[in-house]
Amino acid sequence: MAVYRNGAILTDCTAVPPQQALSPTTACVSLREQLADGDLRLTVLTTDASVWGSRCRGAR
Repeated sequence: MAVYRNGAILTDCTAVPPQQALSPTTACVSLREQLADGDLRLTVLTTDASVWGSRCRGAR
């Protein structure tokens, strides 16, 4: 699953803890989970409100 912020795809957080990587212009995906019922849960860290979107691989 890809997550977009203002049209740009987000990368996974790489800093430990992830909050250290954030500045007023960044965002990252800190956690991707598949739940027991098959749903996905994504945790995105950001400091700003933005235009958000998502897309599954293979989705048209």
